[in-house]
Amino acid sequence: MIIIWKYKNGFQPADLTKDPIESESLFLILKYTLLFLGWVKMNVAKEKR
Repeated sequence: MIIIWKYKNGFQPADLTKDPIESESLFLILKYTLLFLGWVKMNVAKEKR
């Protein structure tokens, strides 16, 4: 997901600091990825019980 996002924007991490909108969307992608992983971990823990 993040790789696709970077590819669409031409692999220019330097531009992330210049454009607040782009860096914010990357932050949101990271945030939701972490939330999703946490949710999966919780469900796996429930299954093991």
